[in-house]
Amino acid sequence: MSSLTLSDMAQTFALRRQNVALKTEMQTQQAEMVTGQAADPGRALRGDHAAVAALDAALTRNRAFADATGLAGALAAGMQTALGAIDAGVKGLGGLMSDRTALANDTAVSSTAASATAAFRATVAALNTQVAGQSLFAGTRPDGPALPQPDALLEAMETAIAGADGPAGIEAALDRWFADPAGFGALYSGGGPRAPLPLGAGEGVEIGLTAADPALTDTLKALGMAAMVDRGAAGGAQDRADLMVRAGAALLRADEGRTAAAARLGVAEERIGTLALRHDAERTALMTARADMLAVDPFEAATRLEATRTQIETLYAVTARLSKLSLADYL
Repeated sequence: MSSLTLSDMAQTFALRRQNVALKTEMQTQQAEMVTGQAADPGRALRGDHAAVAALDAALTRNRAFADATGLAGALAAGMQTALGAIDAGVKGLGGLMSDRTALANDTAVSSTAASATAAFRATVAALNTQVAGQSLFAGTRPDGPALPQPDALLEAMETAIAGADGPAGIEAALDRWFADPAGFGALYSGGGPRAPLPLGAGEGVEIGLTAADPALTDTLKALGMAAMVDRGAAGGAQDRADLMVRAGAALLRADEGRTAAAARLGVAEERIGTLALRHDAERTALMTARADMLAVDPFEAATRLEATRTQIETLYAVTARLSKLSLADYL
């Protein structure tokens, strides 16, 4: 009876292939021992990937909501910071502008008007603040600034009050211009308020404040009214002082609107923070559940690793014995 035998070279290749396969298996088993996770999920799950796929889908949704929550938090914080900057810029200015004693002479009026003009410019800059490439107060058009440059606004306001009769007429003209879609509305380049941001299943947070909101336009109007004094409106000393007092009273009234807007943002920030914590907890739970599904029994993994190590040692021993064979020894 004939038998098939391997040539020396074929036998060498076979041993080498077995050696590589065993070493690869040992590396896989070592990785499982270190990570505690199955290197081959298909084998660990016996081909049933449905549960892990569901967890992966849930983790994907969780990451999307977490990213959206992070962005919403950054936008809300940026808006709150901008409102804080506006408050700091006008702090005490309303009281000073409306205090006739402090406006006893035209020099004091001019100085206060110059301060109001500076505050107007700073307010416009704050309302054009961008975070993460989005203009905070531009509503649904966040890709560009909400307002034009301060000088463009002031020039438009000068045009609007042209021919107005006295301080009362100037104030009324500015009221009409800010309420007119063809007036301030034509220079506001943002969109409507943002829709509530979806930050979870059935969860949304509203941060829709825009530069066109009365809570902010009232501040612009009051500061702009005082800036008109700085630009030569109401030529007589008494009229200049009267217009400044009107602007101061308007700025004091506008403080209430900004405070209310900041309070609404504060509520939104608190809700965003709560949702962020919820997303973190959910992500931890999902990752733990996924890890448990693919977990490796440490004792079983150690047993397989020891068996593979023994196989490798045996292969080395066989290879060494075969390498010592010779024709002289055979004969």
